[in-house]
Amino acid sequence: MVIKLRPEHQKALETFVAQGRYRSVDEAHDQLLNAALTADYLESVGDLSWLKPLIDEAEASIARGDVSTLNDIAADGQKILAPQP
Repeated sequence: MVIKLRPEHQKALETFVAQGRYRSVDEAHDQLLNAALTADYLESVGDLSWLKPLIDEAEASIARGDVSTLNDIAADGQKILAPQP
């Protein structure tokens, strides 16, 4: 798809490249568009403050050492899948 930028947007992107903020106009366009889309999505999701207690609890659990390694999980899976006598 070809997107034609308005002249003022093209100039702004070229200025960012000249300032060394981006390597190319395409990179600047992509990163700024991704940032705008991400911000729009996060705004549509709404208030996520209810997650903080859950994250705090998970971090405390990890700090206590209440974790399982990938090897632990794989071993448990092998036990479950092993033929039963």
